[in-house]
Amino acid sequence: MDYFKRIFNYSKILFLLTGFYILSIPVNAQETQFTLFHYSPLTLNPANTGSFNGDLRIAGNFRNQWAGTSTPFRTAAVSMDTKLFLLHQKFGIGVHFLNDESGVGGLTYNKLYASLSYEKELNDNYFSLGLQAGYVFGSFNSWTVWDNTTGNFSAPSGEENFREKMSYFDLNAGLSWKRSINIFEPEIGVSFFHLNAPNKSFFEGNEKEELKYILNASTKVKFNDEFYLHPAFLYLGKKGATLTIIGTNLGYNFLGNRTSVRQVFGGIYIRNGLVNELESLSILLGTTVSRLDIAISYDLNLSGLSKAAGNNMGAFEISLIYKSISTLLNSYSIPCERY
Repeated sequence: MDYFKRIFNYSKILFLLTGFYILSIPVNAQETQFTLFHYSPLTLNPANTGSFNGDLRIAGNFRNQWAGTSTPFRTAAVSMDTKLFLLHQKFGIGVHFLNDESGVGGLTYNKLYASLSYEKELNDNYFSLGLQAGYVFGSFNSWTVWDNTTGNFSAPSGEENFREKMSYFDLNAGLSWKRSINIFEPEIGVSFFHLNAPNKSFFEGNEKEELKYILNASTKVKFNDEFYLHPAFLYLGKKGATLTIIGTNLGYNFLGNRTSVRQVFGGIYIRNGLVNELESLSILLGTTVSRLDIAISYDLNLSGLSKAAGNNMGAFEISLIYKSISTLLNSYSIPCERY
């Protein structure tokens, strides 16, 4: 009976996160965002650069959305980051590349960034500041767009001075905090994207990329050495549009060395909902094999678009993260009774 009471008490944190979620005013956002946001660390927050156990981390992500339409949305990302220790200070460096194909017109963005972070430990609290800079390359295949004015495939709506390619410099930043408190391992991060308000227009005019911000929070709750709960929350805002993702994983750790499978986990997430129309219900499954994390999710679309367009309006994601073993030696302080 006491065991179930403990589970009930631990689950209160889910209601706390849900409370933050209800306070938001979400509408459908046009920003691409992985449901498996914790498995794409450098696209989530530059402060995540180098924040992991190991010497090297390589992450890969793929999202295929609305496969039932003639113009699905596809996003792929790959990143690599590591740690540096200079003058007894901890830094992280990394790079990531993202390709985003957005349906009609062959609109494609290729984004390449370099990241730098600085981490400081204060009384068992770990604070990290990250900066990210890179270039975004956009292309628009105008041959796939029909112009009613000329009767040809050309620039959309007959606009003049249309460019099929463009590029701009982009600047992002973020902060994060984490620590271990008994059975809890909370993490909170806030990140800001397009700080320099770059011009993203395909025309000669100036169309600024609006500031995007992301707040993410999670905590790992260890029931014992084997079972854990990992609730997580994400809030994305950009020019009045918001996206929220909230849910939890339940995981099991395999103890000992009898198998290369270290853990398995599964979870349920919701994208938007409660205050506005529920966008999707996401089911997640994953495992850790040796030093490789594997996660798969499917977003079951529950919005009005799914009813209008039929089946296959969900989104499939797969994420892989490899972390090498740490070669950093741990140091311990052993008290001496003589002093």
